[in-house]
Amino acid sequence: MSRDVFDTAERALNAESGHTTVWSNLGYWRDQSQYPKAAEALARLLADAVDLGAQDAVLDLGFGMGEQLRLWRQAYDVQTLHGVNPSASQNAVARQCVADADYQLSEGLAETVLPLPGAPAFSKVLMLDCAYHFMSRATVLGRLRGHLTPDARVGLTDLYLPGAPSAAEAMALRGMCALSRIPYGNLLSREAYCQQLVQAGLRVQRFTDITAEVFAPFAAWWRRYGARHSFPLRDRLKFATTARFIAAAARRATLGYALVVARPLSDGGGPG
Repeated sequence: MSRDVFDTAERALNAESGHTTVWSNLGYWRDQSQYPKAAEALARLLADAVDLGAQDAVLDLGFGMGEQLRLWRQAYDVQTLHGVNPSASQNAVARQCVADADYQLSEGLAETVLPLPGAPAFSKVLMLDCAYHFMSRATVLGRLRGHLTPDARVGLTDLYLPGAPSAAEAMALRGMCALSRIPYGNLLSREAYCQQLVQAGLRVQRFTDITAEVFAPFAAWWRRYGARHSFPLRDRLKFATTARFIAAAARRATLGYALVVARPLSDGGGPG
């Protein structure tokens, strides 16, 4: 069994593609009923929100097993990309996904790998369904300074708090965060989240709640999919617990999911 904190267990969620994909995000389920298609839809939602294209120099933080890298290459013609991901087992799969691309993939925590010596100024920074796992999102955002072109766009799909949780709700959130390796301090209200971006030299261009298209549909899909497929007990518990928790969070509005796009402040987001 992998000793990576983040491993390749999510490969088992991709049976509907004949296991030709290795997606591992929660998916964007509007007009979708199969996980690989929903996961691709979430990636495309983020890429389209930042206007990703062939002309971009891209920094992808938390690229998982690399299916999104393959999408950036094939559908958006991205030629220049640096990626950072902490998992050796995931990175091995990712390198296979983009073996034909001249992408620079680094292993390590974004907090420690950034800044990247000798890297170009990036016009697009992507964090697809991963920033809530950072040891400190604030630290990672702050270390983007000096890495961005003046007109860069930083895009994330991320968790946030839609309201102030009660004591009982906060306890439940802390428990789920501990199980899911999410630092509780990364869960912020919309206002605090936007302020964190400002403190990192970024202004919020877009903050769109997409909880309804993510949480409950993923949970409903998992109930069907999990009943039809076999998993190691550890992985089944992981997926089932995630599905139950986000379904409950959606019903009670204790946790939200957003598409966020930010740009450098007028000073260009340069070193500070």
